[in-house]
Amino acid sequence: MGKEQGKKEPELSANMIDFLRDQEVKSEIQAYIDAANELGVGLSKEDAIRAVELEMQKPDE
Repeated sequence: MGKEQGKKEPELSANMIDFLRDQEVKSEIQAYIDAANELGVGLSKEDAIRAVELEMQKPDE
C-alpha cells in the first residue's frame, strides 16, 4: 500500500460510478430481503428499497 500514496486513483467514468453505485444498492436491498427472510418476516422488494433509501438519507455517524 505504501506505493499507492503518491499515485492518483484512476478516474472512473460517470457511467461506471453509476453502475457501481447501482450494484451496491442492489446488494443492500437483497441484504434487507435476506435478513427479513431469516427472521421469518416477509419483506417486499418495495419495502426493502424504501429501507435502503432511508438508510442512504441518514447522515454518516
